[in-house]
Amino acid sequence: MTIILLLLVTIPITFLWLNVDKILIHFGQHQDISTVAKTYISYLIPDLFVTSLFCPLKSYLSSQSITLPTMFSSAVALAFHIPINIVLSKTMGLEGVSMAVWITDLIVVVLLAIYVAILENRKGSMWKEGGWWDQSIQDWIRLLKLCGSCCLNTCLEWWCYEILILLTGHLTDAKDSLGVLTIVLNFDYLLFSVMLSLATCVSTRVSNELFSQERGIITGVKRTMLLMALVEVFNFPVAVCGGILHLGLIGLFIGLIAGIVICLLLLLVFIARINWEVEASKAQQLATKYDSQEPIQNHHV
Repeated sequence: MTIILLLLVTIPITFLWLNVDKILIHFGQHQDISTVAKTYISYLIPDLFVTSLFCPLKSYLSSQSITLPTMFSSAVALAFHIPINIVLSKTMGLEGVSMAVWITDLIVVVLLAIYVAILENRKGSMWKEGGWWDQSIQDWIRLLKLCGSCCLNTCLEWWCYEILILLTGHLTDAKDSLGVLTIVLNFDYLLFSVMLSLATCVSTRVSNELFSQERGIITGVKRTMLLMALVEVFNFPVAVCGGILHLGLIGLFIGLIAGIVICLLLLLVFIARINWEVEASKAQQLATKYDSQEPIQNHHV
């Protein structure tokens, strides 16, 4: 059901990407930059469907603390990505570079799908809480209730960087500035991927061990995600657009840094106000209450 949901979402995104040049021009981007963007993103459309398979596979494994298959499959895909990228870029140019991205992701999906299919046929040994076919309808309903706020939170965070790119296109030296910005953000993504991987592993480990089947915890996560989404709405756009565009690309980066600092301060204040003893007591009460009730089977969100 998750894969079907993501595939359905790719339909409007596909139409959006096919008209991205008109959208960019409407927002004041240069004609040549908009044309190049449409060329690249048009050949990247297959990656939408590949990602719709990749994300559920990766989450399915990581939720069970199984991360080595994802690491090895990504390493194999990376080994293929370099020669594929070189060959396609020389033969097809920008279109080839775009195609190399989804071909690499497709390799990861194929390897993970093979791994999951093999283990699904082996009953008992590896899976802690059953496979895909053992999940109930209620599990998927809980997933759908949570995915909206989670997706909104993630989108708002990444849109801050995309807005930065759009604003860069309005500068006088847009081509040079976009080139500089692309290189800088790519290095930033490399560093961010390390932190994101660590955060994902830690959060997954904690959620699997502490009260993963509590109704109160699930409700709290849903409400907190909405709060974080609101924080992101007012955080980065205000800082980036806050009257510093006259400094050019450097000014945009200053605004981005200001937004990150504001977000960090808000989170620190929020964490400092938490009474951990009270929260631990609430968690213990929830655990006691849950033990007195009928266990919720296969409650994984």
